[in-house]
Amino acid sequence: MGRELARLANANVSTPEAMQLLVITHERQFFQLLVNIEKLTGQQGLIVRLNATSKVATVVNGTSLARSYEEAKNNGDDVLGHRYVYEVRTYCETY
Repeated sequence: MGRELARLANANVSTPEAMQLLVITHERQFFQLLVNIEKLTGQQGLIVRLNATSKVATVVNGTSLARSYEEAKNNGDDVLGHRYVYEVRTYCETY
């Protein structure tokens, strides 16, 4: 099953069998099978509760911090650097 999911999700978007795949799982082994063995590519994120009392899930873009860092580094902009540090602190203190 994992091989077929990865094949369809990795297919060229111009082919009829290509699909956009959204995987939500608590099975770390299944996730590792898809990414490490079957070479599923794509953007990864986490779904976590906002805080201990919240029952509402939020989607955390797993690459947003990396993008903020690269933007600050590439532009050499102190304001972007400050925003990156703010985003890291927010992420660490929230999750």
